[in-house]
Amino acid sequence: GYLGVNIPEQYGGGGGGIGDVAAVCEELAAQGCPLLMMVVSPAICGTVIERFGTDEQKQRWLPGIADGTGTMAFAITEPDAGTNTHAITTSATKDGNDYVLNGRKVWISGVDEAENVLVVARMKDSATGRLKPVLFVVPTDAPGFEAQVIPMEIVSPEKQFSVFLDDVRLGADAVVGS
Repeated sequence: GYLGVNIPEQYGGGGGGIGDVAAVCEELAAQGCPLLMMVVSPAICGTVIERFGTDEQKQRWLPGIADGTGTMAFAITEPDAGTNTHAITTSATKDGNDYVLNGRKVWISGVDEAENVLVVARMKDSATGRLKPVLFVVPTDAPGFEAQVIPMEIVSPEKQFSVFLDDVRLGADAVVGS
């Protein structure tokens, strides 16, 4: 039950906060247990969905994140932008009721373990015309989603990936937050 220590109890978690995740991570690290996907899936993705997701998104994804059956990766980093959301080039465009994603992410952990990836893209705000970051839950088996392992010299339990998004079509329910 430690995976979801920060997920609300109503979704099968422990109801704690990020400090509780830190305590669990410290204890696991002391025993030599891999930690990266614990930090990424419940601490990043779980927290974002819990705070900004719709009730349906919370019901759909948080129980699996809490018990480890629904691991989610996080994709923000890009070759020329790092994690600077003002410089990322992965784009989302509205097409009817759907969204279409195009872009590339690098150094994305755990894609091989995840059913979904929380992807940060930029999209034109219809009211202001400005580009703004938007979060999408993208299934790893979506048409147009491809992940390639990045060869690494270090030994690590989690592999790193380059992720390619080529005309990945998603429904409106894939958008997390407003």
